[in-house]
Amino acid sequence: MGKRFEVLLAPAVLVSLAVLLANDFVLKPALHNALTGKLSDFAGLFVFGVFWCAVFPRHRQAVAAVTALGFIYWKSPAAQPLIDAWNGLGLLHLGRVVDPTDLVALVMVPIACAYRPKPGAPMRLRRVLAPGAAAACVFAFAATSKMSPLTPVPGARYEVPLSREVVLRRIYDLRLGFVDRGVPPGQSADGSDEVQIVLPPSGRPDQRGAMWRAVRARMSVSDAPGGGSTLTLISAAGHEDARVGPTEARRQFELRVLEPLQRNEPNTLHAVPAVLGTEKSFVPRIVAPRSLAESRARVTITLNRPAFVALVEVTPDEHWRLLYPTRPEDERRLGPGTHTLVTTCAGEPDAAPIVPDLPIPPCARARPVTPREVGLLAGKTIGRDCRDEHVPGIRAGTLALVATDRPLRRATLQAQLEGYCGSTYFFDPGTSPLVRAVHASGTRKWAAAEVFLRR
Repeated sequence: MGKRFEVLLAPAVLVSLAVLLANDFVLKPALHNALTGKLSDFAGLFVFGVFWCAVFPRHRQAVAAVTALGFIYWKSPAAQPLIDAWNGLGLLHLGRVVDPTDLVALVMVPIACAYRPKPGAPMRLRRVLAPGAAAACVFAFAATSKMSPLTPVPGARYEVPLSREVVLRRIYDLRLGFVDRGVPPGQSADGSDEVQIVLPPSGRPDQRGAMWRAVRARMSVSDAPGGGSTLTLISAAGHEDARVGPTEARRQFELRVLEPLQRNEPNTLHAVPAVLGTEKSFVPRIVAPRSLAESRARVTITLNRPAFVALVEVTPDEHWRLLYPTRPEDERRLGPGTHTLVTTCAGEPDAAPIVPDLPIPPCARARPVTPREVGLLAGKTIGRDCRDEHVPGIRAGTLALVATDRPLRRATLQAQLEGYCGSTYFFDPGTSPLVRAVHASGTRKWAAAEVFLRR
């Protein structure tokens, strides 16, 4: 076996291993941007492929196939239940970023499995160093997927004039989510709940690097005399292995949780609203509605300059439906300012709100979930009816607004959107049917914005 691992002493492998270790222990904590993430993927897949081809030299094709499929699974939302189950054991805490662009690193898999360096000079020392290189590879594989544990944050207690039930509901409405693996939130007999939340990044959500600035936090909400609550930030950690000190954790908690919670701003990202596209000066905004409990018969928007607009609803099950324009006269240019769009939902009967854990069709309203229901459903795997996959937790719907410099014809939009199933993917030109519909309308100047509709 030692002789097999001599391939790990080849210069290309040693350089890749050094890059992987330096990136995970030096560059990621210092920079934490998209480049450091990609470095880990490219260097890691090369070293991983070479390592396992050394273990199974007669099964290189099988190693390549298993490595590629495993990496795709690891980078998909489908891996989250497995990761959560492992992390529940309290051993090495694992985590990763779900970013489809990381799959470009798969190009390294065939390169690694085809790599056969020229034999080095016979040296007794190589037999000794090879197992050490193998051990370093195993260590690097584990280190690149670890997440830093939550570290204590002393002295972070806050009194708020809100009941525990109201606080938990507002935390959910702030899109912070929460996980409570014990008693469902709001149901504990001792008058307190401990929940884990994610504080949104301070950068623009359309910048992929912003995801590295998210903060994981553990907090408690307990009943206080007089009907109020005491919020305590117990511990915090940065995204993956980013370090967050107690002072910064308290600052982020006050900025991203305490202030918006007391102002009661539901369903908002507490960062600069994202505007994507080639002509962002349109600055389209969706003002209302802000939740699935509200009617989408009328949608209020704002524009910064004259534009033609289209509005699309994406259900929590990722069905797409064009809401506006509904008639030929809706295809006119709108001026700057605030507008109320009368959508296709206006012609549909207002049925009773849909209960949690059931699909919500376009235009339908959902009954707001309680904190207890959020806790019960957060870990439950729910299948999509339009795609063969399952994802954990209850999902939000989306309203997507696009503004262009040329008319958007309903027939053209319908041809691209009808029957589509999938997320907006940040309006990626290669995957978003809305962007394809805009291009089919003959324009390349467009801007888009979206709002998440919570249950």
